[in-house]
Amino acid sequence: MKSFTSPETQSFVDERRAAVLTGLSLVRLRKLSRQARLGHLARNGAGKQRVFTYQELHLLCRIASNGAR
Repeated sequence: MKSFTSPETQSFVDERRAAVLTGLSLVRLRKLSRQARLGHLARNGAGKQRVFTYQELHLLCRIASNGAR
Protein backbone atom coordinates (compact mmCIF):
# COMPACT_ATOMS: atom_id res chain seq x y z
CA MET A 1 0.00 0.00 0.00
CA LYS A 2 1.38 3.38 -1.01
CA SER A 3 1.18 6.30 1.35
CA PHE A 4 0.71 9.78 -0.03
CA THR A 5 1.56 12.96 1.77
CA SER A 6 -0.54 16.06 1.66
CA PRO A 7 0.59 18.79 -0.74
CA GLU A 8 1.45 21.08 2.19
CA THR A 9 4.10 18.66 3.49
CA GLN A 10 5.60 17.56 0.18
CA SER A 11 9.16 18.48 -0.66
CA PHE A 12 9.83 20.22 -3.94
CA VAL A 13 12.90 20.07 -6.16
CA ASP A 14 13.86 22.82 -8.62
CA GLU A 15 14.34 21.86 -12.26
CA ARG A 16 18.15 21.94 -12.20
CA ARG A 17 18.30 19.53 -9.28
CA ALA A 18 15.52 17.46 -10.89
CA ALA A 19 17.65 17.11 -14.04
CA VAL A 20 20.59 15.84 -11.98
CA LEU A 21 18.47 13.43 -9.94
CA THR A 22 16.77 11.95 -13.02
CA GLY A 23 19.86 11.91 -15.23
CA LEU A 24 18.04 13.91 -17.90
CA SER A 25 19.34 17.01 -19.60
CA LEU A 26 17.56 20.21 -18.59
CA VAL A 27 16.13 20.53 -22.11
CA ARG A 28 14.81 16.93 -22.07
CA LEU A 29 13.35 17.38 -18.57
CA ARG A 30 11.52 20.54 -19.63
CA LYS A 31 10.17 18.88 -22.77
CA LEU A 32 8.93 15.79 -20.92
CA SER A 33 7.42 17.82 -18.09
CA ARG A 34 5.48 19.96 -20.58
CA GLN A 35 4.24 16.91 -22.48
CA ALA A 36 3.20 15.08 -19.31
CA ARG A 37 1.96 18.26 -17.61
CA LEU A 38 4.09 17.61 -14.54
CA GLY A 39 5.66 20.22 -12.29
CA HIS A 40 4.40 23.48 -10.83
CA LEU A 41 5.46 27.07 -11.11
CA ALA A 42 6.65 28.44 -7.79
CA ARG A 43 7.80 31.92 -6.85
CA ASN A 44 11.37 32.49 -5.79
CA GLY A 45 13.37 35.65 -5.19
CA ALA A 46 14.02 36.24 -8.90
CA GLY A 47 10.57 35.36 -10.24
CA LYS A 48 9.06 31.98 -10.98
CA GLN A 49 10.66 28.59 -11.48
CA ARG A 50 9.35 25.11 -12.20
CA VAL A 51 9.49 22.70 -9.28
CA PHE A 52 8.67 19.00 -8.98
CA THR A 53 7.63 16.64 -6.23
CA TYR A 54 9.56 13.40 -5.87
CA GLN A 55 6.45 11.59 -7.07
CA GLU A 56 6.48 13.65 -10.27
CA LEU A 57 10.18 12.92 -10.75
CA HIS A 58 9.44 9.22 -10.46
CA LEU A 59 6.79 9.54 -13.18
CA LEU A 60 9.17 11.51 -15.41
CA CYS A 61 11.80 8.79 -15.07
CA ARG A 62 9.27 6.15 -16.05
CA ILE A 63 8.13 8.20 -19.04
CA ALA A 64 11.74 8.81 -20.14
CA SER A 65 12.67 5.14 -19.84
CA ASN A 66 9.61 4.03 -21.84
CA GLY A 67 10.36 6.59 -24.56
CA ALA A 68 13.97 5.40 -24.91
CA ARG A 69 12.94 1.99 -26.17
